[in-house]
Amino acid sequence: MQDLKFAIRNLAKSPGYAVAAILTLAIAIGANTSMFSILYAVVLRPLAFREPDRVVRVWATDLHNDSQREGASSPDLRDWKQQQRVFSAMVGTASGMLNLTEPNADPERIATTGVSHDYFSMLGMQPVAGRGFVPNDDREGAEPVAIVSDAFAQRRFGATNVTGRGITLDGKAYEIVGVMPKDASLSRSSGTDVWLPLTPLLAPLAEVRGVHNVYVLARLKDGVTLAQAQSAMDVISVRLEKQYPEDNKGRGAFVEPVLDSMVRDARPRLWVLSAAVLAVLLIACINVAGLMLARADTRARELAIRASLGATRGRIVRQLLTESVALAAIGGVLGIALAFWMTRTVLALAPALPRADAIGINVPVLVFAVLATMLSAILFGIIPSLRTSAVQPASALAAGSRGVIRGTRTAGRGVLVVAEVALAVILVIGAGLLLKSFSRLLAVDVGLQTTNIVTFSMTLPQAKYPPPSREQYPDWPSAMNFYDRLLDRVAQVPNVTGSALAMAHPLDPGFTSRTHVVGRPQGDGPQDEVRIRPVTHAYFATLGIPLQRGRLLTRDDRADTPATVLINEALVRKYFPGEDPVGKQLEFWGAPNTIVGVVKGERFGGPQSEAEPALYAPLSRLPMSNLTLVVRARGDAVSVTASVRAAIKELDPDMALYDVEPLQDTLERTVATPKLQAVLIASFGAIALLLAAIGLYALIAYQVQQRTNEIGVRLALGATRAEIAKLVLARAATLALTGIAIGLAGALATTRFLKAVVFEISTTDPAIYAGVPLLLIAIALLATWIPVRRATRLDPAVALHTD
Repeated sequence: MQDLKFAIRNLAKSPGYAVAAILTLAIAIGANTSMFSILYAVVLRPLAFREPDRVVRVWATDLHNDSQREGASSPDLRDWKQQQRVFSAMVGTASGMLNLTEPNADPERIATTGVSHDYFSMLGMQPVAGRGFVPNDDREGAEPVAIVSDAFAQRRFGATNVTGRGITLDGKAYEIVGVMPKDASLSRSSGTDVWLPLTPLLAPLAEVRGVHNVYVLARLKDGVTLAQAQSAMDVISVRLEKQYPEDNKGRGAFVEPVLDSMVRDARPRLWVLSAAVLAVLLIACINVAGLMLARADTRARELAIRASLGATRGRIVRQLLTESVALAAIGGVLGIALAFWMTRTVLALAPALPRADAIGINVPVLVFAVLATMLSAILFGIIPSLRTSAVQPASALAAGSRGVIRGTRTAGRGVLVVAEVALAVILVIGAGLLLKSFSRLLAVDVGLQTTNIVTFSMTLPQAKYPPPSREQYPDWPSAMNFYDRLLDRVAQVPNVTGSALAMAHPLDPGFTSRTHVVGRPQGDGPQDEVRIRPVTHAYFATLGIPLQRGRLLTRDDRADTPATVLINEALVRKYFPGEDPVGKQLEFWGAPNTIVGVVKGERFGGPQSEAEPALYAPLSRLPMSNLTLVVRARGDAVSVTASVRAAIKELDPDMALYDVEPLQDTLERTVATPKLQAVLIASFGAIALLLAAIGLYALIAYQVQQRTNEIGVRLALGATRAEIAKLVLARAATLALTGIAIGLAGALATTRFLKAVVFEISTTDPAIYAGVPLLLIAIALLATWIPVRRATRLDPAVALHTD
């Protein structure tokens, strides 16, 4: 306590030094705490159920479209469960959105998940009220029951125990039998509001092996490794491929830890940002260490007196480290306060992250903040403490208050500045690569126009729009009638200049199906799959997708006319390189379709996605329940949103709309993650540059002050002002160039880890590697300008009298 009180008194005597050090540490610790709160919640926090490391996803793989993660079919899941011996349980899930309707309330689109009856027991999750599903719930013809999340129960009913109450989903009434905690959801994005029994939900297609709409979870048996489970599933996949060649050719299985499946896209970006913000903390510590070394000169006489009075070196080191801890503790407290604000700001700017609901300043994050604070105190305090405590009392008292071990201390500060510059170079090169990558992303042509376009997504409830049987498809009069009435009504809305319906959102990849060119032999290998896009005829004009050859779809392309399709350029390159495909035929879903035109095509998923081969069929021939209405407005797209909503409500008051937003906003959201990453790492790079410049300035200014007498002698002996400037600049240039060289080598070694997150650029981009050193040299010159100016303007007479 005596050391601590003395440390605080000392800091109070040097408020400028204390404020500079504390603010530097607060910003760095705050940024690290904020970043760790996100990293912990998304990547590191264990899932909230029994032995989460034993739970895996079993994906279906597909050589047809080179996919490693797809859903399985219900028959595949049944065969997997019967033949496997490596899992203690295996369950199916199917996520979706359903319309929640209640009397005297607007319809709401809610997140639902169909699950096998043993889903919750496999996870080890207990309901907070009521019960879980039982085997009798999970069969065709069972009484409709549902389990809701506690968050949904509170939001909708204002209570947790809502068992026995009813809800209506897509026109079907369900009884609530249980309430589950929010952690029961394994969704990668939003949580689940309602769980339903899987079998009744998939009943219409439950026995169709070619429909892959079930996602499989399993629990490894004790002693079974991931590799053993993968080998077992490989054997089963080969067996099923031979048994069902029509549907399972080229299909396999991929076993992956469930947490990896949830965070695989976010993990590399978050680790990159965490490494960058940790570099900022190191630079901050180096800067504060430099401040402490500079301040140590003013305390040389004090420490010499302590030593001469009997203080051991260990006692002096303890005192100096106590001051470091005091600085770090104050900076840490301020940093934690800053972290609350930083985390909220990042989350407000960030796209949807998996498990984002758990992001916050909690106990593990506070433990990290304390450890970061203590580590900072050691990093910036240990070298100055050891160096300063090495003072010899006799020489210090003889030299007065200045000049003790000046040369070695200056050399030590030079090493710190070199380290700062090197870290700054690595950070700024990384920031430059990500910014250039993002600019490339923004320049990509996605193949459609987004200005003045607004989208409305909806799903036709089966109760009101009963789908036809598989044999009668595509005869679906209720859906066809709704399509026609909807488009006719929307066309009457003021300021609407175009509208169309599509099976999926323009930036949603949709589904794939096997296809081949009619008249060409099919090989024995896996058949190709392409994207299938059922649309109405005005889709291309509404979105400004240009026609390349042939013609567009028309109103006359209907179910009772010869089957016609449009294809995109990517499909032309795949099937018809160097040929004119117009007039040729593609077969899919067992029927030949004549190609009548070629369009440029969309980049499904946004600019980061490649333009995939796709065919566009008339929606009247392939009616779908999941629809997106695309509307072009005269002027601002938002201006027609309310009117279009009202028009849809007139046609069907129970229709719940979702993803209602300008298409430009949707497109911007597809690049929100790389944008946020580029902005954050650029901010970290700017902080690193600033700290490196401050460190270089402080060292050169300190050296000029220490060499005032020497400079006066040189001037008195005839040295010119230019020679003095050259003398000072030489030291700064040596430090800057050394740091740049080390930083370039470090960047070459570390930026290869950015390969997974950059877009269409090399991680050794020559322009970035040449530009960043030039930027650092310019900043170094700017940082040394004031010390150089001070040195060249010294009065020799005054300088010679300086002690």
